[in-house]
Parts: sequence; structure tokens; C-alpha cells
Amino acid sequence: MRKITENCSVCTACVSKCPKSAINISKKVYNEIKVNNKCVDCNICKNNCPGNKTKEKNNPVFKVARVKSSTNINKSTSGGLFGEIARYVLKHSGIVYGAVFSDDFHSVKHTRCTNSDDLNKILKSKYVRSNMNNNFLLAEKDLKKGKTVLFSGTP
Repeated sequence: MRKITENCSVCTACVSKCPKSAINISKKVYNEIKVNNKCVDCNICKNNCPGNKTKEKNNPVFKVARVKSSTNINKSTSGGLFGEIARYVLKHSGIVYGAVFSDDFHSVKHTRCTNSDDLNKILKSKYVRSNMNNNFLLAEKDLKKGKTVLFSGTP
């Protein structure tokens, strides 16, 4: 087995896009995705990996914001901004993807959200790796249909 990139954030974009199911997430090493012998060197994984994207050479610009409503700040983290952006996207017929806890709170998975009731489940940070399932592919389909997509929860 070999690694795809040294800059892996375990976002699993490569796993979603691999046409040969040749990519595995290591169960023993948290931050490791490896390629097995099914790989045909098509480079789809490398071309879709955010870790392989060239870094901007200029100094980054940082912006800080928070919502004014204390109610919305308490429902979210990081100043409540994600919730406000998500509500805007949903109000304008967009789709929001984010992480949710399982019913027993033992695992986290990503889900597709199309209404404000579902939005409450994805608010607040979950500081663990999320099972992405096929959400990257669903988001790609939504984008190809012309939908606005907000995808949160990966580096």
C-alpha cells in the first residue's frame, strides 16, 4: 500500500472518486489513507485531493465575524456564522451538508440537509472524524443540477 499525499486531512474525497475502490482509510492510524493493489494509476484521487492543490503564495486574508443574536450564537459554534449562512442557503433552495451525531452519540456521519428542521442536527462542532458515506458524490450531483451547496465539516 502507498499514500496518496503527505498533506492528507482524511476528508475522503479520494475514496468517493476512486472508480476502482482502491483506497482505504487505515483503521489503525488515524490520519492515513492508503492505496491498494486495485489501483490503475488513473490519478483521479490525486486530482480531487485538496491536499494536492497548490497553496496560494500570497499572504492569506483572515476575516472575523459573528452574529448579533445570542440565541443563534448559543445554537452554534465559531460565532454562529455557519448557522446563518446555512439558513440563507436553505432559504434560497440550496442544500447544506454537515456532520451529525448518531442517535447513541458514538459516531458522527455527514448528511444532506434541505430544510431548517434538519439544520439543527448539524449545528455545533463535532471534534471527531465523520463518516462521509457518499455525500461528496451527492454534493457534486447537486452542483451539476445548479443548486447552491454549502458543505461543512472537513478541513
